Amino acid sequence: MKQSYQEKTVIAVIIIISVFIIGGFIICPIIMYNKNTVRWLAIGDSITFGEDESHLSYADYLSEAHSNISLHKISWGGLGISDLIRISGEGFTDDNDSIDIVTVLIGANDFGFDTPIQEFERDIDKYMNILKDNFPNARIVFLTPLYRDYFGGTIPTMGGTINNLGISLYQYSDVITKQGVEHNIEVINLTNDDFLSDDNIRIYTLDGLHPNIAGNHMIADKLYDKIGFSK
Repeated sequence: MKQSYQEKTVIAVIIIISVFIIGGFIICPIIMYNKNTVRWLAIGDSITFGEDESHLSYADYLSEAHSNISLHKISWGGLGISDLIRISGEGFTDDNDSIDIVTVLIGANDFGFDTPIQEFERDIDKYMNILKDNFPNARIVFLTPLYRDYFGGTIPTMGGTINNLGISLYQYSDVITKQGVEHNIEVINLTNDDFLSDDNIRIYTLDGLHPNIAGNHMIADKLYDKIGFSK
């Protein structure tokens, strides 16, 4: 029995409406996910790269705990601020405009390898300008270097909080804080003794500097509380 023109029209309309409804169920969650996703670029040295038993860092643990965070990392062991400036010439991401938050944890190696404080200040100033130029719409946050012990200075050039130039770790931290004020960039202080100290450093680090799993989770919690990671 042949279908009438009217019946064919009704069937066609039903099919079209069904396609839109089904498509909506598929597409809408994707749109919502993209809308709420926070794209985070974490920059730093071995502490950001991850030196604990699982080779994951605070950044990895934080992003794994919050499904709305999409993590990108630029980090390697041994990096100082001058290295970050050099690497920046190679570019950051395929699409800098897609990044919502940039964090930079640096200074541990500059302190440990005796970077003169004036040179460190000059390079922090330069790198902050580089980031502002490359990520004009992103929230940029600098983190001061972690308090350190290296278990009483078992590595002579990297033990304690005074380096071979007689410069304290806190002076490097103060440079980052000062430059943050001048550039209107947020700074979160991780050098404070109420975060890591002689009392807990063996609990939260592998060697007096590099965080273990518990230490990385502690840093992740602190950053989430301070930054929020929401749009």
